[in-house]
Amino acid sequence: MRAHRVALRRLKSGDDEFRFQLNRSALGEYVYDRLGFVETGRPRAHKIAMRYTAP
Repeated sequence: MRAHRVALRRLKSGDDEFRFQLNRSALGEYVYDRLGFVETGRPRAHKIAMRYTAP
């Protein structure tokens, strides 16, 4: 699945609008699952996204 690599690149670039959409999508769950940041069966998307956007 190539889309998750594109999504991860955009997430790391600090695109806040994209992060907002990704956090609410199935692709977002897949991306976070691939990164290994899954707690209790569902990703903690907001915490994870903050790791990529924090200075």
